[in-house]
Amino acid sequence: MSETPDHPVLSADQARAVAALSRALLAATRIWAMYPPEHPAVRAAVGRLQDSIGEALEARVASSIGVTPDALLVRGLPLPPGDPSIVQVAALLHAQGVIEIGFDPFMPAEAPAALLAFIGRAPGSFDDQGGIAEAWHQQGHPGIRLVAVDYQKVLEDHDPEKAARRDDVWRSIVSALASGRRALDEREQQRLLELAEDPGELAALADTLTADKCTAAGSPMVTTQAATVLASFRHLASIASVLAPDRAQAILKNLASALAQIDPRVSMQIITMEGQGGTGDATLSGALSEDGVAQLLAKVLALEGQASPRVGHVFDLLVPDPGRRRDVLDRARSLAQAQYSGDRPFDSLWNSIEELLLSYNDQAYVGNEYRAVLDGAGGETGGGDQSSAPPVEEMNEWLGTVGEDHLRLLSITMLADLLQIETQADRAIVVLNQLADLAGDLLIAGAYEDALRAIEAIEQGGTRGDLTTAAVQAMQRIATSDGARETAAVLGDLRPAEWTVLEQCYRRLGPSCLDTLHGLLLAPEATRAAERAGDVFVAMGEEAVPVLTGLLADSPPSVCHRLATLLGRIALPSAVPGLQNLLRASDPRVVQAAIRALAGIDDASAVRAIHVALRSAEGRARQMVVDALVAVADRRVVPMLVRVLDASRPLGPDYQVVLHVLDALARLRDARAVRAIGVVLFVRRWFLRTFFSRRRLRTLKYGAARALVQIGDPAGLQLLDRARRSGDRILRRVARDLHLQAVEGAA
Repeated sequence: MSETPDHPVLSADQARAVAALSRALLAATRIWAMYPPEHPAVRAAVGRLQDSIGEALEARVASSIGVTPDALLVRGLPLPPGDPSIVQVAALLHAQGVIEIGFDPFMPAEAPAALLAFIGRAPGSFDDQGGIAEAWHQQGHPGIRLVAVDYQKVLEDHDPEKAARRDDVWRSIVSALASGRRALDEREQQRLLELAEDPGELAALADTLTADKCTAAGSPMVTTQAATVLASFRHLASIASVLAPDRAQAILKNLASALAQIDPRVSMQIITMEGQGGTGDATLSGALSEDGVAQLLAKVLALEGQASPRVGHVFDLLVPDPGRRRDVLDRARSLAQAQYSGDRPFDSLWNSIEELLLSYNDQAYVGNEYRAVLDGAGGETGGGDQSSAPPVEEMNEWLGTVGEDHLRLLSITMLADLLQIETQADRAIVVLNQLADLAGDLLIAGAYEDALRAIEAIEQGGTRGDLTTAAVQAMQRIATSDGARETAAVLGDLRPAEWTVLEQCYRRLGPSCLDTLHGLLLAPEATRAAERAGDVFVAMGEEAVPVLTGLLADSPPSVCHRLATLLGRIALPSAVPGLQNLLRASDPRVVQAAIRALAGIDDASAVRAIHVALRSAEGRARQMVVDALVAVADRRVVPMLVRVLDASRPLGPDYQVVLHVLDALARLRDARAVRAIGVVLFVRRWFLRTFFSRRRLRTLKYGAARALVQIGDPAGLQLLDRARRSGDRILRRVARDLHLQAVEGAA
């Protein structure tokens, strides 16, 4: 589909469409990595991704999107800077080798899920299949187009002889070693011996074996990579000792030389794991030449920029003879100086490195018993002979301390502690924002307890006077994050225990979370998500009232009923104006909900709202209000009606209001209304100039007397008896008739 623009610029709507697509793709990728495909959070994320793709297609920007390491291009034009999600999506796709992605206008619903399954894999996972583009062509969906760099061709050795080695046998060897299969056939064993003649080929084999040993985020799992390479090299050495014993020593040296050519972090881990065995020249580290040691040391120092106790420990394993260390360091110095690019003078840096490496000795810090346990752990991880190593009972406990849950808690604890001890406000604000970003990620991951800890840390930081505003902004940052929006989407699917913790998160975030949740209240039918969102609004109290009253406009009756109920639960005078407007609704359920809410507000404004509604309404509308007052059947309605009756002018403009209130009190039959009804019963007007005035007075007195009869309270009946004996002529006649009816009814 062509997308040739009239002008070589992107409109604001087009830029927003691509930004929305980036945010949806990034959020969906994160959720896909954390939940199984059938989880409600995944379904919701995929649905939002498909909606954003549709919007981008409508904006004519989705058929071809270019990918660079840190930007997305539409028709060769970069998007406006400032949206971090675009940068993150570009980095995510670039890590997979994708240079262009396009979406078909008639893309089916299953295509986005297939895309998430692919880009959620570790970088390099599709190398064996010719890259992600080829794998997508074979296993993906034609509704989405991926163009990627063919790294297999780019990195292919230009030497025809070496290129020919990357055949089916090579791939079979890689598959066997990566999966831990040690039973190789004759062809595979022979090819391994051929590879062992070239350290460069061995290094290439090691790089291939470790390419997919990464986390979902793309970070290398160095320990796993080192264990895989060490086990493979040891297996190759054992094959050489059986099939080519005369070349075994040379092959061991080639294996050692390969260590200096692979990732230095992996090499250091291999040496640490292997060197604990203390088997001398039979190890790879023991076979490494002084030049190889110097080369490896220079690469490590160039990578880390300084020496560390871990580097000192590895150097101690590689060069156990103190007399050789000075020569090795002299060789490493020249190599390191050639690679150095820092600002600090090299001589000063190197002197500190030499001081550490020449004097490093961990014997004073590591006891014999603990070293034996470490040796056992290293042997177990490396896959070597453990017959002499003691059992590592603490291994499960150790592994637990580096588990995902513990690392999350550690991150929160460290940031919270740093916030407490940081004295400079600008640096403390950076920590607040880091906590806010972490809390947003934790909400996406469903780790609500950890998110609550991060929010509490921000809340605690806000107690400092110079951080109060920054803490409020950090809370707003969380409340408007992708994590908060994704969480709101699955609110109704959470288990009660999860909701209990998440509700605490919302309470601490404060009113800033209401904008994320208010959409749930607009559902046409009652849902668990709407119920839980309503609980949060009620907890916010005064801050939630403007949001709820603002939602009343143009909302259907079912939503208005829900909002009125929430305003009644909040029960604050500020909710009265919004509830008063609902008294003019045409739906009786809405009017009842508004009446019930007003009855729960202990303020004169609520009484005035009822009074105004009765006075301004006419005919059916006024009767609907009265029926709602009766239908509510709330004990708080009667005192409200009594106050309306006290504030009314029966023979003035409130004549109809008083009649309807008397009717409502008669139907409610509550003895608390007797006194106010008695006042109306004995009302007098000395100048009845017209027949109409006399009829009004008679109607009022009849309504009051009838209400007393309906209530049936002894005090009310006594008022009727007194009216019959001492009232005016109209009242005596009305009271006599109704009193007679009451006596006959009682009999």
